[in-house]
Amino acid sequence: MSNHHPKTLPAALVQAVKVAAPASARRRTWRINIRETVTLRRCYWDGGSKAEYDGATLSGARLSLPCGHTTQGHFSHPSTWVEPVHNIRDGEVIVRHGISCGKTAYPSVMINAATAALLGVTE
Repeated sequence: MSNHHPKTLPAALVQAVKVAAPASARRRTWRINIRETVTLRRCYWDGGSKAEYDGATLSGARLSLPCGHTTQGHFSHPSTWVEPVHNIRDGEVIVRHGISCGKTAYPSVMINAATAALLGVTE
């Protein structure tokens, strides 16, 4: 995992992140993660921090991702939360962004190995 400035990345990847992530997250350097799955964690407020997950395809279509939810109990008990796992398909870009300690967090861009090879991107 390493940080990349958007100007150093392929245009198709940058465009997909622009579709998926809010403007506040796009102005920063991005962490690139090459993985096959992503667990959608901490979609709830936890001590001033919250994670959000958005996705898009390289062709520019937005993805609908499930978010963690509670099946019982109070929202502040993370042990009651269901955290779905999303399989990253070829051509999908998942962006984890949000708030960390009250400030905009650096986004993590997750793609699978086939998409990384297609774009020539490394961690």
